[in-house]
Amino acid sequence: PVSAQNVAIGNVIGGDFSIHTWGGRLVGNFDRILYELEGMYQWGKRSSLDVSAFAVATGVGYHIPLPMNP
Repeated sequence: PVSAQNVAIGNVIGGDFSIHTWGGRLVGNFDRILYELEGMYQWGKRSSLDVSAFAVATGVGYHIPLPMNP
């Protein structure tokens, strides 16, 4: 819980924060090969501490032509 005691001993970061995130996604199909690429970057400040983080996710698949399209 957020309390003066927890903030004082460092269990909770107190103060204002300002965080921003930019990201993008690319997804498509090339001759039954499915692909996806996502990325994002996050920056800002939280209680006088700098925030800098990123994430990347990828995926590849193959579309098998079956009657029910599983």
